[in-house]
Amino acid sequence: SWDNWPEHTMTAYRESVNAGAVALEVSVSATKDGTLICHHDLDTGRTTGTKLVIKDTAYAELAELEVDARAWLGPNAVPEKIPLLKDVLDAFAATHVIFIDDKQGTNAKALLDLMDSYPDSRSHFIWKQSAQAAQIEAVTKRGYSSWGYFTVEQLDLVPKLADKFTLLGVHHSASDPAVKKVLATGKPVICWEVHTRELRDRLLGLGV
Repeated sequence: SWDNWPEHTMTAYRESVNAGAVALEVSVSATKDGTLICHHDLDTGRTTGTKLVIKDTAYAELAELEVDARAWLGPNAVPEKIPLLKDVLDAFAATHVIFIDDKQGTNAKALLDLMDSYPDSRSHFIWKQSAQAAQIEAVTKRGYSSWGYFTVEQLDLVPKLADKFTLLGVHHSASDPAVKKVLATGKPVICWEVHTRELRDRLLGLGV
């Protein structure tokens, strides 16, 4: 949570777990030399102050950068390195549900192979992707559960695409009737992003 810690860092994952989270969402991209790292954006400008496009940059160069959240978390927020996906999975995969989001949309095989290397992987890894992304066939073939998320602009695609996914996602800005239509599919629905108790209570009341 970037409300609390430098986002997608080991501290953020660890402190989320310490706060009681039973699941973690991990955004992943591959570097120029194929190293899988945890980072939400496709470049490093917003979080580190140095803009490097991850797919065009070697890991050794990215490893020198630090996620710096002091501008919004205050001076005591310590800048942190961008973590390797394998380090995060080694730390938490055995004890927590992990949602894995291939931000570049090009790393399905590498990610699925890594996921397969962990014991009992299909019980605690969930593939996360935009509803229209292309990776879902490979994911389903490997036997993994999936979360397909729909932006407000994509909600008219729910009847066509819902059956492809185990879980469905709806953005919090969707109207109550729109959320209810997604819930009517009978699939479990996760809503993002939820930053307030008021919003949490509204969504729980709808059945999310």
